Formats: sequence, C-alpha cells, structure tokens
Amino acid sequence: MTAARFSQCGRRMTFAAACQPPAILISKGTLRLLDSQNGILGYLPEIAPSESMTEIELAPGDRMVLYTDGLVEVFNRSQDMLRR
Repeated sequence: MTAARFSQCGRRMTFAAACQPPAILISKGTLRLLDSQNGILGYLPEIAPSESMTEIELAPGDRMVLYTDGLVEVFNRSQDMLRR
C-alpha cells in the first residue's frame, strides 16, 4: 500500500509506503525515488520504524508517479516472471 496526504494548500505531502515499488517524484527535471519504509502497513506496528512517513515540500509543476508491483511482476506464457 502507498498513501500520500497533501496539505490543503498543496505545497506539502506526507508519504508512506509498504511493500511497494518506489514511488517517483519528478521535481524541477530530477527524479527522486520514494522507497517503502515498512513491511505491510498496520500489520506489525511493533516492528515499524518510527520514521515510517516522509514529509516532502512540493514545488509548482511537481509530479508523482505511483504504480503497483502488479505492473512490473508480469509472467509470460511459460509462467516465467518478466524482469525489469
């Protein structure tokens, strides 16, 4: 699961992800990978790191790319997983 919460003015985002491929933040022509910080969200709270969320300042024109592992974990007809 990936969750992103945007502030009311839209200039700040709180991001948390668990067991997902990294989200991509595109800002001013650069890419920043936002990696998962947890195992399954909410499953084992006692082992979750205390800093499981990331606060990010956003600039006008920034873009977020979120995708599921189902997009990259694809199997061919022989049931071999296609690699990235």
